[in-house]
Amino acid sequence: MFGYLILIATCSLGFISITYKGYALSRGWPIGKILSNELSTIRLASLVAMVWALFRSVILFEWHSFLVVLICGFILAYLLSVAFKKNVQLIVIFGTFPAFILTILYRPEKSFFYFITELF
Repeated sequence: MFGYLILIATCSLGFISITYKGYALSRGWPIGKILSNELSTIRLASLVAMVWALFRSVILFEWHSFLVVLICGFILAYLLSVAFKKNVQLIVIFGTFPAFILTILYRPEKSFFYFITELF
């Protein structure tokens, strides 16, 4: 369950970073310099993280789990965008790299923090 939460959060950050510019323009929200550039580091990292999260869901769980991660990530991205409005870009900026790292380090649960204790 913890793995699904990490993968869904990573996927939702990818959706937000990809779609924020168009969504913000249609709503009249400001767009920061980081997300306004099409090839910014955050946007590319979140796209790679999103694809990696979908790939990891297939490897770690069943083959159709990427659909669960994709659909729930999209729903979470929409809910975050509606709830935080123009401040959702801060969530993307500060959340992309930690989510990507957690997605890379995640191993199936033997205990709650198994992926951290494996490093030490």
